[in-house]
Amino acid sequence: MSSSKSPLIRRDNIGWLLASQAFAIAPLLSHLPAWISALWMLAVLWRWLILLQRVGEPNLFLKLVLTSACVAGLYLSFPHQAGLDFMVGLLVCAFVLKVIELNTRKDGLLIIFIGFIAVAAQFLFAQSLLVGVYGLLCCAVLLTAWQTIFYSKPHGAWFKVGRGGLLLLHSMPLMVILFVVMPRLGPLWTVPVPDGKGKTGFSDTLSPGDIGTLVKSGEPAFRVSFVGANPVPSSLYWRGLVLDDYDGQVWHSQALALPEPDEPVPDQLEDLLEYSVILEPHRQVWLFSLPRAVYVASTGGELSIGNDGIVQAAEPVYRRLQYTMRSARQAHFTQPPTLSAVSRRLNTQLPPQGDPKARQLANQWVLAGLNDQQKIDQALKLFNESFTYTLQPPTLGRHAVDDFLFVSKRGFCEHFASSFAFLMRAAGVPARVLVGYQGGRYNDVENYLLVSQSDAHAWVEVWLEGSGWTTLDPTAAVAPQRIEQGLTEALSPQDRDLVGGDAWQRSAWLLPWQKRWDAAGYAWQRWVLNYDSHQQQGLLERLLGGRDAWRLGSALLALAVVFGVVFAYWLLRQRRRPQLSAEARLLAPLLRRLARQGMALQPGETFAQFLQRLGEQEPRYRIPARHLSRLFEQWVYQGDVAVKPQLLRHLKAFPGLPSKT
Repeated sequence: MSSSKSPLIRRDNIGWLLASQAFAIAPLLSHLPAWISALWMLAVLWRWLILLQRVGEPNLFLKLVLTSACVAGLYLSFPHQAGLDFMVGLLVCAFVLKVIELNTRKDGLLIIFIGFIAVAAQFLFAQSLLVGVYGLLCCAVLLTAWQTIFYSKPHGAWFKVGRGGLLLLHSMPLMVILFVVMPRLGPLWTVPVPDGKGKTGFSDTLSPGDIGTLVKSGEPAFRVSFVGANPVPSSLYWRGLVLDDYDGQVWHSQALALPEPDEPVPDQLEDLLEYSVILEPHRQVWLFSLPRAVYVASTGGELSIGNDGIVQAAEPVYRRLQYTMRSARQAHFTQPPTLSAVSRRLNTQLPPQGDPKARQLANQWVLAGLNDQQKIDQALKLFNESFTYTLQPPTLGRHAVDDFLFVSKRGFCEHFASSFAFLMRAAGVPARVLVGYQGGRYNDVENYLLVSQSDAHAWVEVWLEGSGWTTLDPTAAVAPQRIEQGLTEALSPQDRDLVGGDAWQRSAWLLPWQKRWDAAGYAWQRWVLNYDSHQQQGLLERLLGGRDAWRLGSALLALAVVFGVVFAYWLLRQRRRPQLSAEARLLAPLLRRLARQGMALQPGETFAQFLQRLGEQEPRYRIPARHLSRLFEQWVYQGDVAVKPQLLRHLKAFPGLPSKT
C-alpha cells in the first residue's frame, strides 16, 4: 500500500468503489422509486464513459441541475410525507451522484463513508438474519474498496478481497464487545416506516373466504417458547380478536367498547403456563395469547389485557415484538360467573332479516325445550353428519348461512364458526366468533413453536351459565385431524397444494434445512435484535456481578491488556518470520519439488537464470522453461495481472525431472 502522495485512484480500482456502492444501495432501491435505480445506472454509465475518455467531467451547472432534479423528484414521489423514506431517498441520490465526480482518493473515501451509512439504513426496512449476513458482506466489500484506493500497483482480485475480509475479522472482537457493553438506547428500527407494509395477517372483520385465503400464505405469524414442558398443539388456541357484531354477511368487533369485563376475575388460578412470543409485524394493535391471559409484559412497548381477554398494544405493531405471557389452564370462581346485560344483548343480537331456514331450525330447538348444552350438541351433530372441510367452497349468496347449512355443505373454518355462532344466537345462546391461530409446528433445533399464516383459524366461544365463556370449535366436529394433527392432514390432496409452505413439509430433505434456518433466525431475533437494557443488565450481572462503572471499566481494561499482549506476540512472530514476497510464495511449491529431485535454486540466482540452466541441462524441458520464464517476466516486471491464471497453470503442469539411477 502506497503513501497518499498521488491523489488519483488507479482506473482498475474504481470498479471496486462502484461494486461497493452497488452492494450498499441494492436493498434500499426496492423501497424507493424506480427512477432512482435508473439514475444510478446512468451515473455508472457516465463514470465509465469518462474513464474511456468519451465524455468530459460534469461542470458545476450540470451538478446543480441534477441535484435540483433529484430533490424535486423526491418531493413528487413522496408528496405527503417528508419522513424516513424521503431522507433515505435523499441519501441514495447524493450517494449516486457522487460517482460522476469520482477521481481522487478524497472522493473515494467520501463514497466509502456514505456506503457505511447506507448499510446501516438497510436495517430500517428489515432486520432478519439474512439482512444481517448481507450487511457484513457489504462491510467486507466496502473495506476492500477502501484499501484499493491506496494501491499504486496492480493486485489480483483475491488478494484485495482477502485483505478486506481480514480487516473485517480484526474488527469483529471490538464489535462484539461494544454490542455487549454499550448502553442500550433502543433500536432505531422500532420507528415505524410510513410506507412499509406488514406481513400477511387477518383484519378486524371476518367474512366467508377470509381465512381460506390467508392460509395460502406460508409466512410466519409468530414464534413461541414455553417455560417447562411444551403443550400439545391441539390445545393451542391463539386468541387474536373477538368478533361479536354480525350484519348478515360480515362479523365485526364491538368488544373493545364494553364498559366492563365479560366475566369477573377468578378467585383462584391454577396451572399457570408461561411463554414468550416473538410476533411478526402485522400493523394491528391486537396480539396473540392463549385463553385466560393473566399477565403480559414487554420492553418493546406498553401492553394490556382488554375486557374481552385480548392482549393489545398501545400502537400498531410495525416491527417484530417480543412479549412474555402467562395464561391459566384452569380457573375457579367462588360465585358462578354472570354475563352482563350489555354483553348478553350484544352476543345474542342478529340482523332482523335473513337466513330464515337457520332461524327456523334454531327455533325448533327452543320450542323443544332444549337447554343450552343440548342446543350445542344438536348443532355439532348437524355438522358431523354430511359436511365437507375444504379450501375451495362454492360462493354463497345473500343468505350465506342458509346456503352453507342446507345447500353447499362445503366450507372452511370461518364457514363453520360463523354458521355455528348464528345458530347459537338464534337459539338464545350468547355466542361470539374468535379469530386467531390454532396449533403450530415445534422446531426441535431451538425448541420453540412456529405458528404460520397457514395456521390461521376461526372458532366460537359460547356463554354457559356456571362456566362462563367456553371454547367450542365446530371445525373439530367435521375435521378433527385439523385440530389434532394440523391443517394439511385434514385436507384433500388437491387442497393441500393450496396451503402456503406445505412444500417444506412434504420434502424429507428440505424440511430439516428449513428448520435449521428458521431456528437460526429465531436465535438472531431473540439474542441480537431483542438485546435490550433488561437483557444487558442480566448478562452483565452474570458475567461481572453487577453493572457498576468500576466493574465495567475493569473488565474493559482487562480485555484491552489481553488483546494487547496477543497482538504484541503476533507482531514479534511476524518479525522473526522471514517475509516472502508474492512472487516467492507463488514459486515455492515448484522450487521445493525440483529441489527434491536434485535441481535447486542457487544463492544469488534469479528464477529466469534458474529456468535457463534447467533447460540447458535437460533439453526436453527447454520449451516449458522458456514459456514459464516469459509469463513470469510479464507478471512481475511488466505488471500484466491478466497472465497470472496462465502462469499458475504452467507452474502446476511443469513436468518433473527424471529420477536419477
